[in-house]
Amino acid sequence: MSGAISSEQVRRAQEYLRRYGYLSGVGCSLFQAFGIDRRAAAGSAGTRRLLRDHAGQMGQCTEAALRRLQEFSGLYPTGRLDEDTLHLMSLPRCGVPDALRYVVTGLRWDHTDLTYCFGEMTMQLFPQLVRDAVQEALNTWARVSTVRFQETELPDHADIVFRFARGTHGPCPVSFDGHGGDLAHAFPPPPRDGALAGDVHFDDAEHWVSDSTATGSGTVDLVTIAIHEIGHSLGLDHTSVPGRVMYHSYQGAKRDLDADDIAGIRHLYGV
Repeated sequence: MSGAISSEQVRRAQEYLRRYGYLSGVGCSLFQAFGIDRRAAAGSAGTRRLLRDHAGQMGQCTEAALRRLQEFSGLYPTGRLDEDTLHLMSLPRCGVPDALRYVVTGLRWDHTDLTYCFGEMTMQLFPQLVRDAVQEALNTWARVSTVRFQETELPDHADIVFRFARGTHGPCPVSFDGHGGDLAHAFPPPPRDGALAGDVHFDDAEHWVSDSTATGSGTVDLVTIAIHEIGHSLGLDHTSVPGRVMYHSYQGAKRDLDADDIAGIRHLYGV
């Protein structure tokens, strides 16, 4: 590619790799990831500062993590910050880390009649448009599996709560990052995440639309993202195949399931 990679680009890439599970998945400490000699760091009162100063330098673990990202995302695994990888990292995406394994998380609901409700709504769309979009997304999964969904007005009785939020929001441990970046995130079925299990959060800083034909700069199709996040709520992980509903990055409106999406949900809940 043209031009040298700056240390700031490397630092942002390392943050992306850490945030989405690639650095932690290669068995590397922060010292290794940033190319730091652990012996040189030992006994230093400024270890945290040392890590900060070395962020932005390529090390063998950063290269390994880049190869994992590239391979998982369908790119040639060079281990370098090439143009295709930088472009991939710039795309809006799901905030759930990539699990780098088969499409199921290992968690599933112990019942198939699931209830859902709505928390905070967005001011960008009429509430009924939001409800219709979410209902369409739920029906997309219900049509190909044994899972059924029923709306309730009682959050304490809901398996899945849908809400819009900005930045740090309530008891959720994952903050939104403003326009672009993470579009939404969801939590898998119980028991791992306690009261948050199954819940879906949309970043209200995004420009949400409910009409798949609406095309404007930065617009995001709510139905598409809801289908993806509900997949996580049901126990599916990200796929490594671009263009699929469960692919980690948003590539425009995509409201139909592919064979591997269907195979994943039927593996969990049957036909």
